[in-house]
Amino acid sequence: MRCWMYAMVVFTVAFTSASLRAESAESTSNEPVLVMKEDLFNMDDADTRGLQEVPGAQTITIYRAEDDSAKFSNHPQITWFKGYYYATWQATPKDEDSDDSVAVFSRSADGSNWSAPQV
Repeated sequence: MRCWMYAMVVFTVAFTSASLRAESAESTSNEPVLVMKEDLFNMDDADTRGLQEVPGAQTITIYRAEDDSAKFSNHPQITWFKGYYYATWQATPKDEDSDDSVAVFSRSADGSNWSAPQV
């Protein structure tokens, strides 16, 4: 779960950072539409990648593996749709990307209280 949350923070920071520039979507060149500043992350710092903790931020656990539940949570995504946040991920009981994996989602109106995951 910590990796999932870290990935979401990195994703959010990367796409809301002033270090990004967007070019016209109508561009016909081979230039990337979205470019990240080269020194935005410190890849030598394995714990934080150079990111500072956001004052007042809190961590919310949406899913925690139990003995009788999926052990791997891959491909996390989060979005807002019609008054709810939706978190989705791939859940697998034993191995990463195994044949018995399922797509799972949970939703929240406030970002703090999440529904039980549903397939």
